[in-house]
Amino acid sequence: MTYTLGNAFETWNDPQGNPLIVLDRNGYVMLRAVEFPDGSIQTTANFTAGGLVTVSYSTTPIFNASLGTSFQITLTGNVTSSTFINGVAGQIYTFKIIQNSSGGHTFSWPTNVLNAMTISTGASEISVQSFLYDGTNAYANGSGAIYP
Repeated sequence: MTYTLGNAFETWNDPQGNPLIVLDRNGYVMLRAVEFPDGSIQTTANFTAGGLVTVSYSTTPIFNASLGTSFQITLTGNVTSSTFINGVAGQIYTFKIIQNSSGGHTFSWPTNVLNAMTISTGASEISVQSFLYDGTNAYANGSGAIYP
């Protein structure tokens, strides 16, 4: 099997030297492969599509994982519901939720994002949390962090 890895920065290989995970210079996954007991290899290429995705404010925003693995949204009002779609099983997704200079806005996490932190409502504060997606739900990968 031949791989053209272009901007590859770091690679983890299987015992035969085939790349299983390839990261670009920003740490985003360019290629992921799984080798099955019968020797077949299934790959998923470039499912990070460019890193940080800025999601426009809406009371019902959609976080589309086919666009990237990290999302940021600046709240200018309350988010009453949100949606997370197109996740890839085994991938980690990160949400960065920013309060505008007024602050005080609430955020309703997508129903398939579980054990999410309560975001800060302080003016200009940033709440960050990562999740591991299993194909159905995204599970909190730590308690999250708040930055002033």
